[in-house]
Amino acid sequence: MPRGTRKTRWQLVAVETGRSLVGVDSWVANRLVEALLRESPPFGLPAGRWRREVRYRDVRFDFGRVGPDSRGPTALVEVKSGNLAEGTTALFPDAPTSRGAHHLERMAQAARRGLRAMLIVVVLRSDVRTWQPNAAADPVFAERLREAQRAGVEIRAVSTAVRPGAISWGTALPINRTVDRVERFSSRPNSRSP
Repeated sequence: MPRGTRKTRWQLVAVETGRSLVGVDSWVANRLVEALLRESPPFGLPAGRWRREVRYRDVRFDFGRVGPDSRGPTALVEVKSGNLAEGTTALFPDAPTSRGAHHLERMAQAARRGLRAMLIVVVLRSDVRTWQPNAAADPVFAERLREAQRAGVEIRAVSTAVRPGAISWGTALPINRTVDRVERFSSRPNSRSP
């Protein structure tokens, strides 16, 4: 894909795995969620004034819904983008993410204080049927996810349809309830995607 102001003339946005196109541009996920928040918020999120990069305590979240008094967010949304799969199970993260674990800690605190908090994992591929945390890659993130869910943070995952020149919102993915009993996938040759 040509790019105007980049150092290189082209940008890699997807790869073909044989089963499907897989997106590799992580910013796509935020752009998809932002468009939906403006037009028709997903997963029962309320309509209203959603802003990017909203601060809550010491963390900036991808999106926050600002109340009429503008004294802080009334809802928080953090978007994570992933493309790793084991069979038909999407996994996140693909590497340790201390930032992701910290976001989950703060989301749990927000939920305990009455704010609506949601993690949306946007899977940049269409050949998956479920999602779960990748405890083999990051056991701390998986544990923080369990704690956040217990605190009231809503966890959602969605696939996307990746096509040449376009990517669109796919279907909601069931979350493998091993969030309470995290499975550790083994690393087999050719079993993981980019």
